[in-house]
Amino acid sequence: MKKQQKAQVGEFPSKQKRMRGVNFKQSSLCPQLDGMSFGQKNWSQFIVLLLLTFLAFLSARLVGQFMGSISGLATLGLGYYSIGICVAVPLLVWTISVFFRDFIQSFAIAFLAFVSIFILLFVLDYFEIFEIVPNRLLIALDEESMSYADNFLFESVIPSIVVLIGGMLCFHTNRLVLATINLLLVDRWKILFSSFVTVLAVFWAFFIGGINGFAVIVEQIRPIIENLEGWEYLASSQAQISRSAALLISTSYGVVLWMAAWHVNRRRNVPWEHPDLFRNLALILGSWRGTSFHKLDLSGVSFRGAHLANTDLRAQKLYRTCFQEATGLERARVDSRYLDLEVPKVQKLLTYGTSQEIDYDRLSLRGAYLHGADLRRMSLIDTDLSGADLNNADLRGAILARTQVIGADFSNANLTGICIQDWSVNSETDFSNVLCDYVYRELDEKGEPTDRYPADRNFEPQEFESLYQEIGNVAELVFKEGVNWRAFSFSMQKLDLEDDGLGLELKGFERRGDRWVVRVTHNQHVPKQEVESRLLAMYDDMKGLLAAKEDQIHQLLGIASDQAESIKELSQKPFGNSFFITGSTITNLTGSGNIEYTEVASQVREIITHGSDRQQAAPFVRQFVQQLKQQDVAVTGATQLELMEQLMISEAEADPSFRAYLLQESPQILQAMAGTPLTQVIERAIAQLRQDQKSNFRV
Repeated sequence: MKKQQKAQVGEFPSKQKRMRGVNFKQSSLCPQLDGMSFGQKNWSQFIVLLLLTFLAFLSARLVGQFMGSISGLATLGLGYYSIGICVAVPLLVWTISVFFRDFIQSFAIAFLAFVSIFILLFVLDYFEIFEIVPNRLLIALDEESMSYADNFLFESVIPSIVVLIGGMLCFHTNRLVLATINLLLVDRWKILFSSFVTVLAVFWAFFIGGINGFAVIVEQIRPIIENLEGWEYLASSQAQISRSAALLISTSYGVVLWMAAWHVNRRRNVPWEHPDLFRNLALILGSWRGTSFHKLDLSGVSFRGAHLANTDLRAQKLYRTCFQEATGLERARVDSRYLDLEVPKVQKLLTYGTSQEIDYDRLSLRGAYLHGADLRRMSLIDTDLSGADLNNADLRGAILARTQVIGADFSNANLTGICIQDWSVNSETDFSNVLCDYVYRELDEKGEPTDRYPADRNFEPQEFESLYQEIGNVAELVFKEGVNWRAFSFSMQKLDLEDDGLGLELKGFERRGDRWVVRVTHNQHVPKQEVESRLLAMYDDMKGLLAAKEDQIHQLLGIASDQAESIKELSQKPFGNSFFITGSTITNLTGSGNIEYTEVASQVREIITHGSDRQQAAPFVRQFVQQLKQQDVAVTGATQLELMEQLMISEAEADPSFRAYLLQESPQILQAMAGTPLTQVIERAIAQLRQDQKSNFRV
């Protein structure tokens, strides 16, 4: 037999379509294998089919011989009906149960039926209702054979169990043969012809086995029954009837086993869903001497439109390997070391790009190539989609609760209506140019998505991307007692002046329990620990200088005092209808009071960040109002609310992260503040921000 062909670099041209029996190596792997035909060569398939036919013949031959012996013994007219009952009832029970139960369960049911019949016969014999061994047979037996007669039923236990177990093994052998034929052959007529040849071999084996089995049992019991009256009559007539009955029972049993195997395979949609043991055995036989990609890295390889039946695809890595439009993947030998490729519905999803099934919970689709796939309303709860290619995919209404999407590519995908409760993203998750009108942030007890966001509108273009796109090289600074935004802002400016290679930029902030986390992006070559330690040290220094004069702060920033004064005069501008701002000082129109912008701006930020909890926000509101009154900046409620509105808008325009937080949390804040004057202030500020956003987008 020739050695299996091995592919070498440059061995096959790009136009070659048949690569059957090739054992690929990593060095010879071509990334574009579209439309190729892989699998076994014809002679390999012929050898496998021949071996399977011989296996089916051998198992049928052994079981047929046992059936011929037992059925002959039960039909010879000697009264050995008990052994026939012990075999027939469990076989009948098992044949029925095998259609609805697996191998272990059906065997347990049949064994229970056998034990029950065994006990029942003894009870009937004890009360003389039924004779296990007829009296006329006992009379013919000598004293030495009496022990054999007394223990006859025990002697029948072993052959009965052998027939039962043998029948089960023959049944599953037939299932394996039929499943492998379906794996090896695609053409319908070839499948029918191979199945027909195997059926003839099995029936012939049962027929020959029945004849031999009957002959063996007659020879074994001849010394016992020669003393019976009328033995010559039995030998001439009853024995012939018994022989015919034994052949009929044996052959019929073979027909039943084969039809049962065929029907069970059909009900379970072979080769998609037959039990793992027989599926694995059939796939091993089906991929023998076939095309092999065993233990290769198939990342980025395209099998689009390829024929993959009888191929060994137990690859080490399948990162974004394309199986779309491929055929025969269900007939390939695969494993789940990288993703759950053994699961039939996963195979269908990868090849068709869609699926009628929507339950894909708790599966591994790591690195799956789902470019342009239709995943609408699919449930992907606790599913691993890390590194998956979902470019241009349609995920409208999909449930991504607790889904791992680290490093996944969602670019140009439609994410409208997805549920993102506790999903995991990182800076490598790509949301470029996604289409998304809204998302759901929670799942209720019934598994239905709730908490729509935004609640009363749709996302603006690229708003979803700006909210959920993580940025790499992010330093996180944790503050226990809030953030002094003025000190933090000056700290970042000073560090940028001292070291422009840091590339610091405020990304955003969030509340985690009783702590605040501020995220700052930085250049890739700078260690995150260095950025965090330098920022925190500078922040502590700046907090100590907040009481100093404004010109001292400008000196720290490298700005001369005369330049600062000129900047202050040029920067004077209206701030709403009742105030104007000069530099960083807010003054009312009468000039009777002023206050530093950063002081009241930080208070407004605190009000907004605590706004979803009315009790937590109340102290900050009181402090804000009290300070405005003490410094005679805004003494009436109307002017106080106006100043708060202008501060919200100004901070949101200057800080994209604060703007995103304000827009994102506004429904919860408005709900918590319902019935207070703050509701109108927040609504007007948000309306102004959205109008400005639309104007900028049109431009």
